[in-house]
Amino acid sequence: MAVKTEEKVRSGIAWVGEEIAEKAWTVGRDKKAEQRKRLAWGLVQGAVGAVFTIAARRAVAKVWGVLTGEQPPTKK
Repeated sequence: MAVKTEEKVRSGIAWVGEEIAEKAWTVGRDKKAEQRKRLAWGLVQGAVGAVFTIAARRAVAKVWGVLTGEQPPTKK
């Protein structure tokens, strides 16, 4: 029975520690600045994803042409 109680106490202390660490991370930070950073990060991710998608499609189209000698099938 002591083992179960010990595990509960340890998990409770860990949870409190995580909460304190999260609060400490946000102290002194500007909420609007953090939101702008998140928005900028999302825009950068989207742009990089779009560029890599276009590059991958072009590369695959070239590989398809080399392997089959035909134009790749496209949507009409």
